[in-house]
Amino acid sequence: MTRDKAKQLVCDLVTEKQGCKILDLIPQFYEVVGSDFTLNSLVDALVEERRLVEIEYVLPGMLDYKIKSFLLPAGTDVKVNDTPMKDHEA
Repeated sequence: MTRDKAKQLVCDLVTEKQGCKILDLIPQFYEVVGSDFTLNSLVDALVEERRLVEIEYVLPGMLDYKIKSFLLPAGTDVKVNDTPMKDHEA
């Protein structure tokens, strides 16, 4: 499989899942692609090419050592609302 086809597979998987963590892609990706490419390098390239959106975040209590990320299809409109929910809205 070519690098371009592997990158398209990653885009297709993220779109199919309507967004996901990189870890969620591993089984399907390596089943199809094998070990010819690393998933992380392809994701980095796709984010740089603006073919994927990557949201990076750090959860409370994990400061300084655990950056998490979530992938979304290109063109996704991302809004962040950090207003605490009221008890009745939970």
